[in-house]
Amino acid sequence: MQVLMNMDHPNIVKFYQCMYDNNYINIVMELVRGIPLSDYLIEMKRIPEDYAQVIIYDIMCAMKYYHQQRIVHRDIKLDNIMLTGLESGDPRDIRVKIIDFGMSKLTRGKKKINLQTYCGTIDFIAPEILEGNNYDCSCDNWSVGVLAYFILSGMPPFYGRNDQEISGKIMTCDYQFKPDVWEPISKDAQNWIQRMLEPVPKDRYTNE
Repeated sequence: MQVLMNMDHPNIVKFYQCMYDNNYINIVMELVRGIPLSDYLIEMKRIPEDYAQVIIYDIMCAMKYYHQQRIVHRDIKLDNIMLTGLESGDPRDIRVKIIDFGMSKLTRGKKKINLQTYCGTIDFIAPEILEGNNYDCSCDNWSVGVLAYFILSGMPPFYGRNDQEISGKIMTCDYQFKPDVWEPISKDAQNWIQRMLEPVPKDRYTNE
């Protein structure tokens, strides 16, 4: 609630108020219509690049906003991105809302706050989190790189039979752009994903 009540951005779900009673905290939030990005990907199999550009742009705008407020989401994934405006068939009408800040953290305060908690969804977790290192807002950038790969190709970049195998591939940055899948997708998109999936956080693309 502390994170959400101070944010006001068109691509972030809006928090209005909370009310207490003897048993519950009741949170009043914006009604977000549309469908999760995960459902849209299932429907489409893979999302066309012009659509993906709009989706990723909105996510990056929202992320820049909350990172400037020293907030880290820590659970950017397909299910936490809501889409509206798909009915028109024009990608320019798509609008994104980032939801579920349940794992987010406000990192500003009187004392320096080191992020060390293991959290997130395995396919989208940055390597520094898996390794148990201190991390910062750039873990969200990694997650958006994973998300971009996922929606353009229709498959996750790091695939394994179980969480242990997936973790191993993430920590070694073991992924590929297979020609039969990625040939129709621009080199610019592939290069951008590579820069977001830099294993060293300071080398990743930022939101600037």
